[in-house]
Amino acid sequence: MDGKPLNQAKSGARNLARTAFGKAYEVGLIAFHWDAELLCRAGKDLSATYAGIEKLSVQGSTNMTAALQLARELLQGKPGEKVLYLVTDGI
Repeated sequence: MDGKPLNQAKSGARNLARTAFGKAYEVGLIAFHWDAELLCRAGKDLSATYAGIEKLSVQGSTNMTAALQLARELLQGKPGEKVLYLVTDGI
């Protein structure tokens, strides 16, 4: 998919990031297609997160499992509560 579904997913991700930064949360970004790709490490840089969101593109399959595994690895051992949001342009 591309076009409207992808644009809606990007818009939702930007809104989610803006809200999270407003609450002083750290935000990271992992893209998933055939595999998982770390686009932005967790941090408090809204412009870096937005830049990562703009890199999102449609690339074949929807391997959510790889993204969830990578997120788990990156969050493991970090103190505090962790929240994972999954945003997709379709299933």
